[in-house]
Amino acid sequence: MIHRLKTHLGVSQPDPAWLSEFSVLKYRPMERLLCESDYSFLAEQAGYCPSIAKNLRSQRRKIFLGYLSHMVRDFNRLHAAARISALYSTEDQTTFINTLMKQRLTFLYAVGTIRLRVEMHRFAGSPVDIRGLVAAIDAMRLQVGHFAFVEQPELAMY
Repeated sequence: MIHRLKTHLGVSQPDPAWLSEFSVLKYRPMERLLCESDYSFLAEQAGYCPSIAKNLRSQRRKIFLGYLSHMVRDFNRLHAAARISALYSTEDQTTFINTLMKQRLTFLYAVGTIRLRVEMHRFAGSPVDIRGLVAAIDAMRLQVGHFAFVEQPELAMY
């Protein structure tokens, strides 16, 4: 069962080097990508035509969704590291594992909500607030950071 869990997660051991370099600051550009103030400025420029703004909005949505994909990947990696660390813990981690599952559901709901808002942005230029999502991934990073990463034993293949 442990081997299947590790294989399913795609992470054999938590990676302290990646974790020590990880920062949510790399997601800060997302805060401005779908901001309407840039389009107001653009509209005031000589030679402006609405197709320019339309193309820019489309490109920025694609970039935003790329960032979002990376954020989901990073969250999954942090979540997997937390689960593996809990798995190898010598203490009862039932409460922690329940918390992890709740965080995962909350995160997935927030991602779905943001994807919907990105689609709405296409038609209404609605703002997309990612602060809650960034806070969730940062909280996960802090939880994983509390674990002392130790060398886990290799499991026999059956």
